Amino acid sequence: VVAPDWFATSTAWIERLRTIEIDLEAGILGLAADLTKRSRADLLTYASTAVVALIASLVGSVIVHRALNGGVRRLSEAMEHVARKEFDAPVEGTDSKTELGELSRSLVVMRDDLAKADESLKEAYTMSFAFGDSDAAMVIVGPDLAVQTMNQAAHDLFRDQIENFRHVWPS
Repeated sequence: VVAPDWFATSTAWIERLRTIEIDLEAGILGLAADLTKRSRADLLTYASTAVVALIASLVGSVIVHRALNGGVRRLSEAMEHVARKEFDAPVEGTDSKTELGELSRSLVVMRDDLAKADESLKEAYTMSFAFGDSDAAMVIVGPDLAVQTMNQAAHDLFRDQIENFRHVWPS
């Protein structure tokens, strides 16, 4: 092989390698551009999905918060009515099957018991003025005619007149 032929053959071979290198580089850059484009699209999809999920979570949290807070607020208002002895105020949520419904039903039972106790206390208070402080002898008997209570004047009368009562009603 003569030098000019060898040089021409080597140059042609180098030029073919250079062409292959340029084609390979273009292919790799094309693949890289496609991957970049797909990655950006995937990133946009994932980010959009995350934002939608975050918004849905926030909306769901607000709805649940309002539902729970509303029930607790209504129960608290009903308790305030009971504390002010407004026993006829309604208690909402007693038909609910949740813990708040159970608390509401318990509040109704407690309210009714407190109303009865308050009524008994008012009767006792009224009776103490009309009955206990009176100088007249007073006795309260039940439906079976058993003595339920008597004031001090009645007690003194029975004590002082016990012998006379025994003649009228012997034991």
